[in-house]
Amino acid sequence: MAFGARRTGGPWKGSRRPRHYSGRIRGVVVACLLGVSAGLAAMFALGFRIGDRFPTHGSWRIMAPARVVVPVPPPLSTPGCRPGDRPPPLPDEGWLRGETKTWDAFKGQVVLVDAWANWCPYCHVMANDMEAIGRKYADRGVVVLHITPDARSAAEAFCAQYQLSGSVVCDAEAFLNSWSADRYPLLVVVGRDGRIVWNDGAARLSHRIDELAKTLCDVLDRACDGS
Repeated sequence: MAFGARRTGGPWKGSRRPRHYSGRIRGVVVACLLGVSAGLAAMFALGFRIGDRFPTHGSWRIMAPARVVVPVPPPLSTPGCRPGDRPPPLPDEGWLRGETKTWDAFKGQVVLVDAWANWCPYCHVMANDMEAIGRKYADRGVVVLHITPDARSAAEAFCAQYQLSGSVVCDAEAFLNSWSADRYPLLVVVGRDGRIVWNDGAARLSHRIDELAKTLCDVLDRACDGS
């Protein structure tokens, strides 16, 4: 092929692409690299980190907010949720297993209230840990009470996915609103005397799972010992 002839199947004359075309490609590549770098810088500037794994999905990881960005929320201060308060009456309807219960049915036991919602990713992250902690303390008189604003079908699907034991109350949004629970998951511990011992104030958003699990176990130890 003579020099200067049109390349077969190509739009350019000669054997080289025009300089302006190569420069355009380099500009696009540089712009993409700068965009990726800026995105990573913004992510770390906002305090995000690769966080805890989904317990049922092996190596999956989620982005968890760091404590420097999301301050640890204080315990809920709503009447009926503060340490020393008596909790509001349990719902009359929505119980998935067995008959409707009142707090009197749990007299003499330590109740770990785990409030969750099927749409909440952190609730899925913590589900296996809550079940394991409940089983660990079962012989010390600890029972787990699951309360969710979800409808029956969504609640049953969540329980089946994580094989949750204990009592379950669904369609309980009104009850949870009485605690001003606007974030899930939420943990509340009720002592043997029927009074609130501790609540986590939805602090799971800024705690590592292992840190929160240790805190919860410390609370249950004190509640079981009556201290």
